Amino acid sequence: MDPRHVFISCSLFHMLALGMICTGAYVPFMLKLGLELADIQRINIVFFLTIFFLEIPTGALADGKSRRWSVTAGYLAWMFGMACYSQAQGFWSACLAESINGIGVAFVSGAFDAWLRDSLNKRHQPDEYLPTKMYAQGAASLGMIIGGTIGNLISAHDPRLAWICASGIMLITTLIARFGMDNSGEVHVNLRITPTEAVRQSVQALRSNPHLRWIALASMTYGLVLPFNHYWAPFFEARWSASRLDIIWLIMQGSLGIVAVTSRLGWWKNVPKLPAIAISLMACGASLALTGNANGILGPLFWTMIHEMARGLYKPQLDDALHLAVKSEWRATAGSLQSTIQTLGWAGILLGVSWGMAGKKATDTVIGNSWIISGSLLTISGLFLYLTRPRLAMQPNT
Repeated sequence: MDPRHVFISCSLFHMLALGMICTGAYVPFMLKLGLELADIQRINIVFFLTIFFLEIPTGALADGKSRRWSVTAGYLAWMFGMACYSQAQGFWSACLAESINGIGVAFVSGAFDAWLRDSLNKRHQPDEYLPTKMYAQGAASLGMIIGGTIGNLISAHDPRLAWICASGIMLITTLIARFGMDNSGEVHVNLRITPTEAVRQSVQALRSNPHLRWIALASMTYGLVLPFNHYWAPFFEARWSASRLDIIWLIMQGSLGIVAVTSRLGWWKNVPKLPAIAISLMACGASLALTGNANGILGPLFWTMIHEMARGLYKPQLDDALHLAVKSEWRATAGSLQSTIQTLGWAGILLGVSWGMAGKKATDTVIGNSWIISGSLLTISGLFLYLTRPRLAMQPNT
């Protein structure tokens, strides 16, 4: 299969599964289990710490053994994690399920992007990487819309059933990866190095390359959007109603889709990557703060659309910048190292949010205030990154 089609198809079905549980079967489900907002943050800390400890070993294993094997194992872990969530009874069982999902992220993260990049390089199509990432993001948005709409209806009846359905969809994703991925995205047999050497070269590159250090700082900073990820459902439920969360979900994911559709115009080809990343972060932060500060329902919806569009611009540009600066033989390991640094920063942000939310009820005022704080910090951080970005042009290092 064409590597672009494999990547886009997996993005579609993976996000279809996540969409099934992101509306009514995640935060609202946990609140019904008797957990508080701070508990949900602690569960997510477990998720990110699991990724933190496994990212580099799994990335090095993908480079040294097989990226296809790594991606397949990761999707299988997601399948089992979602099945475990369907049986969760409280804090500890939710932590177990979340940690299994974290294992899945660790195996897929780095490996799939590295496979796609090298597959396209071997087909002499390196310029197809960024548009493929954007199209995959559009497919993911479509999956989120469909999954979120169906998942909200199922969750209204039984949230546990939504988790079971999501697990079944992850099985389909696993099969696509297993039989769709070929060896074109693997490290060439003559270039293959040991996992230890892959880690050593990735760390050395991070130390010596200012672009990689800047990218790592940007990815850590992006964690300030997490309060929106976790609290959008109770916020809009309080402002509107639980039965209309699927409409909110459609607006959010449709905004991401706009970025993917307009990317066909080719506007991204001549955009400097690092300034685009920093400006996207500033837009993410400002729109998040304005969402939290807006009254009623129309104001928050408008700024949510802007927020989601800015997020859609950020991630593909960041990934493209990363892969321009690393080599094929340790590409997955370098991606995993970046993700490890990102996860460490995100876990720290979640600890701060957990501390700030401790003992507070999930009201729209409390959630809105958390968005104002995190959005303002993200805007300031984006400005700092823009002013301190490396001025030397990035050169492809394939």
